[in-house]
Amino acid sequence: MWRGEYKESWAKVVRDNFSIRSFIAFGLFIIYSHCFCFAQGLTDAKLKLGVYAVVSSSSDTATIKMTEDLYFSQLSTLNDYIIIDKRKQNYVQLSTEEQKSVDIVFYPEIQQKDGLWDCTLIVIDTINKKTFTDNRQYESYYKILMDAKNSVTELLYNVAELNQPTDLTEK
Repeated sequence: MWRGEYKESWAKVVRDNFSIRSFIAFGLFIIYSHCFCFAQGLTDAKLKLGVYAVVSSSSDTATIKMTEDLYFSQLSTLNDYIIIDKRKQNYVQLSTEEQKSVDIVFYPEIQQKDGLWDCTLIVIDTINKKTFTDNRQYESYYKILMDAKNSVTELLYNVAELNQPTDLTEK
């Protein structure tokens, strides 16, 4: 009879301890998982990127509009930014109120000079009050379109990392 009581009491101890340990482990899991998710959310803060109209003296408005749409669609694929469409207006110096609506300004300037297309991508960091440009010359307008994603991605990456290659200039 004594052995039977021992088995019952041992089973009760294991059952009670197991449920307490499980409860504590589950509680710690919930606490740590919420802390991890909260910390992850803090690091995923996205910057607001305002995309403005292309500045160009070209009379070919259809081509300029196509380029504007292409740059916008390429920027929209980037996961690090909240894209704000401001293509209906040209960029002008932002007032203090407007600066609160975007963290970064993007607009291209495209001019035709001596048979070449001069494309300057301009990024303005309104938080740090810095302007970055990337100027490239193309033999044809088609090449601007082919290089859009690479040039935009490189410029924004370098601005974000503040690691500017020699062809980027800070004003």
